[in-house]
Amino acid sequence: RPLPLNPASAPPLDYAGAMRPLSPLTLPCERTSYRSAGSRFAAIRPPPPMVSPLALSDQPRTTTIAAPATTRIRRSSAHYDGALWMTTTAMPFFRDGGSMPTPINAGRPFRRDQASDLGLNAYRLTRDVAAGLLRRPLRQVYVDGTTADDRDQRIACLALVLPEHAVVWGRSAAWVWGVNGFGPDERHLMTPEYVVPHHRGRKRDRRVRVVEAALTAPDVVELGALRLTSPTRTALDLARHLHRPWALAALDAFTSTGLVGVSELNAGLPRLFHHPGVVQARELVRLVEPKTESWGESVLRLRIIDAGFPRPEAQIEILAPDGRVVYRIDLGYPQLRIGIEYDGEDHHGTRAQQQHDEARRRDLGRRFGWTVHGYGRGAVLGRRPGVELAVGELLSLTPRLPRRW
Repeated sequence: RPLPLNPASAPPLDYAGAMRPLSPLTLPCERTSYRSAGSRFAAIRPPPPMVSPLALSDQPRTTTIAAPATTRIRRSSAHYDGALWMTTTAMPFFRDGGSMPTPINAGRPFRRDQASDLGLNAYRLTRDVAAGLLRRPLRQVYVDGTTADDRDQRIACLALVLPEHAVVWGRSAAWVWGVNGFGPDERHLMTPEYVVPHHRGRKRDRRVRVVEAALTAPDVVELGALRLTSPTRTALDLARHLHRPWALAALDAFTSTGLVGVSELNAGLPRLFHHPGVVQARELVRLVEPKTESWGESVLRLRIIDAGFPRPEAQIEILAPDGRVVYRIDLGYPQLRIGIEYDGEDHHGTRAQQQHDEARRRDLGRRFGWTVHGYGRGAVLGRRPGVELAVGELLSLTPRLPRRW
């Protein structure tokens, strides 16, 4: 018989999560299917209550919907000692007929040999991976399927299965230290990297990248149970192996955050004598600028230097007559009152921000006599020599073209 419009007068229905055989006459309810002993059952949960349209007319037209929320929290565990920022996402997965999400192992990764402590057998692991309730980021490592798959989690998974003679290396080590060594076209890469000594053998796993290199005792540090290269060795490794502009951006990031000093970089170069890429590392260490505030400024400064122009100063402060700092220019030549700035998309992408930049540069020219030009992401990262030609016109110099990279 049809249900009444008034839900208060509806007969009570027993939907207390009972296990009932599936039937074509079952009312439309949310159900989860299980397959056990050759029979199929469903955990029945009640449908949303039916509300009369007449009853809605007397109620305020305000609806609150609880959307899945992403929360960034600090994780601490015996495996990593809280050195990573782990991201967990609340997803509407319901296990065992429960009404609240229950992440397996509190959302932390675990090894296959630890699954029995969590009440999971080999069949359950295989079934949950196929159903999307679990993920297997690395071999023999599992993590709850509701957590975000990002670099932090991949490195935390690697810490569980890292060999005793291996050390987290390269851009993965830089990520742990808080430096993003990935170029704009490499932001999607999440493969963790580690290094092993020569002649120790490398595991063949497409989900990790393994290299061989010689490390000394000062090159290795420990964060909890995670072994990784020191900030100095990590910065020099990136300077040797990354593309020239991204390598300089990584060096600037390490020095601007205070993890490494320029003197420490110079002191670590002799230990890398005859190592691949050490020539590039020597060149870039001389160009490091700790005052740099973004990777775009690093790339823009490198283009100016590689074009044969004098090295510009970074973060030039423009003072008012009373000594207050009115403006600050990314790069420039104070003697000539010529400024060069990088207009990134984060702070200069909207029309209102661009109008503010134009008004600011007009005020710099009117009040202080500065000529300031800004260049966006496309001009700085592009192949065309527009930046070199424009700066050369400002300086009355001829740029050296084509550039090296």
